[in-house]
Amino acid sequence: MRKEDLKEIKKIVEEATEPHFIAIQKEFRRIDVRFNAMDQRFDNLENKFGERFASLERRIAAIEDILTEHGKMLRHHGQELEGIKCELKVIRNAQKRDEKHITVLDKRIINLEKRVFV
Repeated sequence: MRKEDLKEIKKIVEEATEPHFIAIQKEFRRIDVRFNAMDQRFDNLENKFGERFASLERRIAAIEDILTEHGKMLRHHGQELEGIKCELKVIRNAQKRDEKHITVLDKRIINLEKRVFV
């Protein structure tokens, strides 16, 4: 084969494959946009779980403050702790938080539950 033959073959191959490559590039761009949108949704979901977790921490801290100031907790605090435990379970099941932080919060709840007056 001559050099000119190879150049001709290359030209024919490029002409035959170029439309396919262009179409594939367009599909990749479209898929990339979709993946970016999904990433944003996951980020938003993770932020919501983070906000819920922070809220649970604040609620537990408030109950701990009540115990510090008054030395006792009433039944409704125990009910609130039950609600906090349920929300914490949802966060744990969704695995949207560091397990270490969840375990620490669990221990704080257990300590508080021991001190609930009925």
